[in-house]
Amino acid sequence: MYSEDGDVKTKVATFKVSEIDRVAQTAALQNGTSQPKVQLSFELTRSGLIQLNKAEAKIEETYTV
Repeated sequence: MYSEDGDVKTKVATFKVSEIDRVAQTAALQNGTSQPKVQLSFELTRSGLIQLNKAEAKIEETYTV
């Protein structure tokens, strides 16, 4: 995450969500699936730290019956 101060970008925090990459690769190999839609939820703690609350990947699959 970056904080912008005019033209200067300062790195505030780094998060690694490793399972989302695995889900994206699995979806890419299957026919009829969409690209994963990734949603991340952050919170600013009382001590001023950024905390990752939730990481979610959604994939739509279409098939014919």
